[in-house]
Amino acid sequence: MRRISIHILLLQAVVFAVCGCKSSGHVEVNDGVITVTGDLSTVRMLYEEESYTFSFEANRKWHIEVDGEDLDVWPLSGKKGNVEVMVSAPLPEEPLSSPVELGTVTIAIDDSDVREIVQIVRLPELKRGEKSMLAYFFGRSLRYYLTQNLRDMKSAVDDFALSGNSLVVFWQESDSSASIREIYIDETSRELCEVTLESVDLPSDRLTAEMLGDNLRRMMEYAPAERYSVIFLGHSTAWLPEVNSPTQTYGLKSDSGFSLSLPLDEMITRTIGEDNVLLDISELAEGLQATDTVFDCLYFDVCFMASLEAVYELRDMASYVIASPCEIMGDGSPYKKQLRAIFEGDYRTVCDAYLDFYSDYFYKSGCLSVIDCSKLEALAGVVKRINSAPVNEDFDASAVQVYDGRDGRFFNRYAGHWFYDVEDYYSQFCADETLVSELRELLSECVTYSVHTPLFYSDYNLSFNAIERYCGITLTPDERCIPTMDEESYDRLMLEFLNPALRETSWYKATH
Repeated sequence: MRRISIHILLLQAVVFAVCGCKSSGHVEVNDGVITVTGDLSTVRMLYEEESYTFSFEANRKWHIEVDGEDLDVWPLSGKKGNVEVMVSAPLPEEPLSSPVELGTVTIAIDDSDVREIVQIVRLPELKRGEKSMLAYFFGRSLRYYLTQNLRDMKSAVDDFALSGNSLVVFWQESDSSASIREIYIDETSRELCEVTLESVDLPSDRLTAEMLGDNLRRMMEYAPAERYSVIFLGHSTAWLPEVNSPTQTYGLKSDSGFSLSLPLDEMITRTIGEDNVLLDISELAEGLQATDTVFDCLYFDVCFMASLEAVYELRDMASYVIASPCEIMGDGSPYKKQLRAIFEGDYRTVCDAYLDFYSDYFYKSGCLSVIDCSKLEALAGVVKRINSAPVNEDFDASAVQVYDGRDGRFFNRYAGHWFYDVEDYYSQFCADETLVSELRELLSECVTYSVHTPLFYSDYNLSFNAIERYCGITLTPDERCIPTMDEESYDRLMLEFLNPALRETSWYKATH
């Protein structure tokens, strides 16, 4: 990810040519070339900043055209080579309530159609609020639904006007670029506003913890506050391995004809996101940790994240995690009814609004849980003791409540159940009733509130599946339940293959 060097902590930006260049900042017409370092389309000067410096390279003589009474730009022309340009503007005499356009700077190759137009904008003073919300959108495959989610967030802001709080959004524009935006109510006009604060290049291969942490820090800098929460939107497989290597596969096959080939190497475990914005859950934790912030709440509008293997990885990153133990329908969360409650920390209302929405939805499938991260260590302690306790001789893993539809009827990556209800699993698994009672008590403290519809829909079996027992959080069983499974069951095949990845999770290490 490339950044622009700026004086006095100036903001970063992205440049797109009027002739339709790619986001690389490289333009070539009639043999003229301008390459802008860092890619910017808009210079966004902070309220207290007088100047901004950016760089570009030209392969021929060039000149700059300035449109703006108070803009001072130097130099205005030059020969080919690397160039640094400083843009200056006087500080405002009165406080600004919203961004103000100061003018444009156009870089042009002499005797050519090659031009780069850069807008110059002055941002209002950043005031430290009580709380800021960061909404981080992963990927584009759900763009139709994510666009509606963003629209609902705007509607919610318009309704309750944030009351001095801030909402900053990381929105993926394309496979290669994203933008950081602020949604706010103008203090003078009282109108809903959305402003692009910065453009960001996305990696061509894969997102890293460092990149995520940098993006989150930038979002927080635009909305300084005493407290923060984050909403993540997109895809997720919780802790499950994401397979990305076409070679060195290991085949699994059953008598019923099901077969699966998975690579033995280059397995990315505990994933969230998609394609080039895919992250391991441990990398997600590292990115959050890089902000040096314990968030009030991490809200996951993605599938399967109410998983002990996933949530335990994030236990030191937030006070609460709100997530679903099963798949989330494409429409995601009803933010118009939820956003204010998330800001205010009223997580019961957040869940109730979610249940109300999906109770009236065409697909009546919705599960959501509030998890107190401070209770996860104690929960791990009792689970570790259970894992050393006697096992019920008549334990049957197939009788345990699950939250996925992987039953082998359709070909998919993980045919076989992976997300088991924690309370139901250990209630049937453990022969020590005292430990089971202790587990139930800790689960009630850890999962402070949860809701569910009578059924959940799974895209893996294209069916609605009954919820008969529900504690709101899941686990993936280890190899000890394999003897209770049929020799050719999909569950057994997958557990045998993926147990090495399971054993690498922090939850497994803490409980075995």
